[in-house]
Amino acid sequence: MKIHQFLSQRRPLWAELNKFVDTCAKTSMHQLPLETFQAGSLLYRQTVADLAYVRMRFPDHSVLKELEAIVGRAHSAIYQSRRQSGNGLRAFWGSAYPAATRAAWK
Repeated sequence: MKIHQFLSQRRPLWAELNKFVDTCAKTSMHQLPLETFQAGSLLYRQTVADLAYVRMRFPDHSVLKELEAIVGRAHSAIYQSRRQSGNGLRAFWGSAYPAATRAAWK
């Protein structure tokens, strides 16, 4: 397959992945519908496969940098959890742990 054919077939999927990443940046992953997350995850895996293909077949083409940037953003959006506030620890030590301890002593 020639590079221009590859790009014309695959670029629309990369644009969809970019939209998914933008959506993830605006909202919490926990608030995304499951179908949206699954579709984005599939687009991510397809784009990773495209990146491998480009590295193998067209290692000097400028699209390689574009794909690396897209895959990097998508990986961060999908696999890196957002930092939690201290409220979770406060709630655990302030109420959940004491309640569990009291229940264990009864």
